[in-house]
Amino acid sequence: MPKKIKDDRVRQGKINRNNEIRKYFEKLYNEGYRYEVIEEKIILKWGLGSSTINMIINESYGKYTKKSDTPDDRQLTLF
Repeated sequence: MPKKIKDDRVRQGKINRNNEIRKYFEKLYNEGYRYEVIEEKIILKWGLGSSTINMIINESYGKYTKKSDTPDDRQLTLF
């Protein structure tokens, strides 16, 4: 269970770090890199564990998708 962060500077620093990681992930994923390759780069750059990276990425994306994977608005949906 994560501990509550009492210092606002530390909390803001973690929020900034997580936002940077998400932007970095999105940039590389849309360039065509596989998840495993991006994860390795993030581990080397920020020194985080695999499960932590997974939680950070899925917090904003749900499941990661490329921009081109989004359905077209004109596409017919049956269900």
